[in-house]
Amino acid sequence: MKKILIGLVGGIIGAIINVAFLFFSPNLAINIYLSTAITWIVIGILISTCNFELNGIIKGILVAVLVSASSLVYTISSSFIGAIWSIVNTVIVGAIIGYAIEKISNIIANKNR
Repeated sequence: MKKILIGLVGGIIGAIINVAFLFFSPNLAINIYLSTAITWIVIGILISTCNFELNGIIKGILVAVLVSASSLVYTISSSFIGAIWSIVNTVIVGAIIGYAIEKISNIIANKNR
């Protein structure tokens, strides 16, 4: 349960970062904001609960890219520059969330010893 809560917090932080960046894009429908927030919350939970034996940064990037890949199809069809930004953003925020979740999980694990 602790892993899920850590992932939920990480995902909410990722959602806030990504939704904030969307405010710079004009004329976006509310469903895009909601979809982005939900996607990043799910990414945070998946990063914290998956059993990939990888560095936290790499795990964060991998999970974020895999989950976000389907939305890239739409983004590429509407804006190529937007798709490039989306990929860069996904890699950076996924790495940050993966790193933070790994460090927090290690701190909690060491505290329980």
